[in-house]
Amino acid sequence: RLARLGIFEHEHQAEVLEYSPLLREWFGFGPQEAITVEATLARVLPEDREALVAAIRRAHDPAGEGSFAVEYRIAGPQGDRRWLSARSQTFLTGRGSQRRPLRTVGAVVDVTERKETDAALERLVAERTAKLQELVGELEHFSYTLTHDLRAPLRGLRGFAELLGQSCGSDPQAQGLLRRIQTSTARMDSLITDALNFNRAVRQELALRPVDGGALLRGMLESYPELQPSQAEVELQGEFPAVLANEAGLTQCFSNLLGNAVKFVRPGQKPVIRIRAEPRQD
Repeated sequence: RLARLGIFEHEHQAEVLEYSPLLREWFGFGPQEAITVEATLARVLPEDREALVAAIRRAHDPAGEGSFAVEYRIAGPQGDRRWLSARSQTFLTGRGSQRRPLRTVGAVVDVTERKETDAALERLVAERTAKLQELVGELEHFSYTLTHDLRAPLRGLRGFAELLGQSCGSDPQAQGLLRRIQTSTARMDSLITDALNFNRAVRQELALRPVDGGALLRGMLESYPELQPSQAEVELQGEFPAVLANEAGLTQCFSNLLGNAVKFVRPGQKPVIRIRAEPRQD
């Protein structure tokens, strides 16, 4: 009674099924009312009845171990519904073809409150998941619009640089500066596209393809202001092989490493950076 635990006992040979007072109360059986398996199953909700019958059959199977554990719902005498968690052990007698169930003892706990809490949590998770999916959809639409709007002026800048290059003739310094502008705008266009598609990338594996590490680094040295000769001494040593990578991710990795190398030096000291590639065997 203190534990709010219902107990039952089933003597199979005498076909006597006894419930404790609490269990009788839950199922709506009177104090002196005879209890049968059929009467018990009649109070179980139809959608849970089949699973309960299957569990009873397994527990009474002479070839089994007699264990029983199942959760099901019942309709109480006042129309109220309860979730019950039942466990029992059936003791068997005899051997071979003479083996049969002798006695079953078990306990039942009312888990309605837990089930209602679980259901409330599931509803909350479903609601928040739906809101999150809606937000992701809005972010994807925003990313598409923002990507389009940000890339438009870059395309114009690249086009004007090409026109200006045609009018500058063969001036090597002007052509070099214009080439850097075109390289930087192309890189910025790629970075904008990759950055604003990040919400898609996190939900799937990053696309990998061969990337020329040397060309990537040289482009960064040409286009990043903090890596210019006036700001830092940067040297690429040796050959840089093509690697299988995501170009946007590799660019971000190199950018972070070079940015830290430039930033963390003694005050007044010009950064000196050496970059090389080494083969590794896993």
